[in-house]
This record gives sequence, C-alpha cells and structure tokens, in this order.
Amino acid sequence: MDLLDKVLLEWSARTEKGYPDLNNEQDLVIFESMFGFNLDEKSNGPTTVLQEQSTSYDDLILKRFIEVGIIQEGSPMPRSSRRYKFPGENGNSYFENVYKEDLEAWDALWNLAPPAAKTGTASKGVGAGEVALYWLYNYSESGVKVTEGREGSGPDLFFDGVGVEVKAEGSHTAKIGLGRFSEFKEEVRLLTILFGLSTLTKVLQPKELEGKVINPTNFRGIELIPVFESFNKFANLDNLSQLASQYGIFKSIYDNIELVKTEIGNTSDPTAAAGKMVNRLLKKKLAVKPKFGGFLVNLKKNGSMKFFGINEEKLEDYGTVLNTFVVQQSKIGLNYSKVFG
Repeated sequence: MDLLDKVLLEWSARTEKGYPDLNNEQDLVIFESMFGFNLDEKSNGPTTVLQEQSTSYDDLILKRFIEVGIIQEGSPMPRSSRRYKFPGENGNSYFENVYKEDLEAWDALWNLAPPAAKTGTASKGVGAGEVALYWLYNYSESGVKVTEGREGSGPDLFFDGVGVEVKAEGSHTAKIGLGRFSEFKEEVRLLTILFGLSTLTKVLQPKELEGKVINPTNFRGIELIPVFESFNKFANLDNLSQLASQYGIFKSIYDNIELVKTEIGNTSDPTAAAGKMVNRLLKKKLAVKPKFGGFLVNLKKNGSMKFFGINEEKLEDYGTVLNTFVVQQSKIGLNYSKVFG
C-alpha cells in the first residue's frame, strides 16, 4: 500500500459516509485536522468562477414588464407609485410594505435573476425578491440610488452606497443564514481546539459521551458554554505545565490552551467566553456583508419587508446572541429579529 492509499484509507475511516466527500465541509475539516492544511490552500490549478452576464437589472426588468403586459415595447421604465423609506447608514431596524399599486410589478419581478454566463439559466447568486427590491426603490420618489453589488464577497445591493444584503425567508423572525465561515482560519482553529478538548474530557468520563454529538461544523451557540467548562477543566490542572515539559501530547494540549487564552482572554466565565467566541465569528461575517452600519432586509412575496440595521454593539449582548446563533454544516444562522430588533 503506497502513501496515497494510506492517506485515503485513514481519511475515509474518519468520515461519516466511510469515504471522503469534497463537497462536505466536515470531511474537509477532518482532512485539515489530520494534515494541517486545507485542500483549497494547496490547489494551484485554474479556478473557474461562475460569472453573471453583463445584462443589467434594468434590461431584465424592462423585458419582464413587456412579457407580462405591464408596459408595451418601447415604453420607458415604469415607476413605483409611492415613496419608500430608507434611513441611510447606521439606521435602526424597521418594517416597510409594498403598496398594493406596486404589487403586480413586485410579483412579476419576484423570481427574476440574470442568467449565469456558463449555463444561460437564472443565476443562483441572485435570490428571490432582489431585482424587485432594486426596481421598487430605484424607480420611485424615495430619493435613493440603488446599485448592484456582489463584487467579491460584498452585499447584494447598495442603497446610496450603504450595503444591503437581501434574503427571502418565510418569516421575519426565522433564523437567517450568513453562509460558511471556513475562510476564517483562526476561528476554525480555535473551535477545533475547544471541541477537541471537550471530546477528550468526555472520553475520560464515558457517561458524558451519551446524547447529541456536537462539533465545530454543527452546534448551537448555547452549547459552547459546556465546551468552555470542559476547556477550563484542562486549563486549571495544577501540573499541566509540568506534564507538558515531559510529554509531547501534554505539550500540545498546553500550547492549545494558551492559544485559546490569548485569543479569547479570561475563560473563567464560560458564558462570557462562549459569547466572545461567537462574537468573533459574527463580526467577521457581518463586517464583509452587509458591513456594520448597513442592512439585511428580509422580503416576503406578499410585499412585507423587514430591514435589520446591523449594529455592532448589539452583538455584545452575549445571552441573546448565544441563544439565537447556530452552525449547521458549517453554515452560520442567526435570528436577526432578536439580535437587531
């Protein structure tokens, strides 16, 4: 058996399916924990990025309005009938509704998206309601200039230069996804250390292995509290530094504990420490899109809109954040209505 076979065999043995799946985030995390690097970091081959065609939202909207009979060919872009509010940067959360006079156009544009360059089908990068929202504000008396976003990893739209991320969940109080966090290597490493020590504690006390298995790719914020309790059991061992000077495995544990202490700070209060850990993840995600001072708006097809003002200070309410934060298959979810009002 050559080296490659041994690597694949060991990796396969640790995966849930019994074989590695490159589309499974947890399998990639296992690989990184085994070999110390992420597969993406070592790939030097060409990367194919699915780009949208240059067709602007304006062209798409006009074409759709003609198709459904709202306007005739050659007619100018119709305007929404009312003024819709937008408070600008650092505004508070608020509700807005599409007026009944605009619902026909809103409905016609609801699922509209520009075609992807490679397939010609609607781009999955543009979600339900996004083009409708663009039209509603840009072609109205709202006094807001709306431009297309999504350059790099930026927000979906810009309202007068303010980032607005667009979602279309069935409820304004549902958990809304922020996407994956695997690009945040420091936070992934900290979580891997914390859950690793927690698992080691449970191995030493077999009864604690019973029940739900949590790991860095699947956990609720509130479940980080007992993880930090386990961490403190190791951190407070009297002779850990002495063992670390004699045995390699304890040196590794000691170094990892010191790293967590350096990055998180005082861990004596598990709730506060868990809150800081989640806070780090959320700040990094939200700082990219829609950015602090911007908005996430949740849209409903019936015209109901909830704009959530993304205020950095509200992430300091650890109790609320921990109870509304979740990671599922390495994707972050948060109840915006409870955190941002």
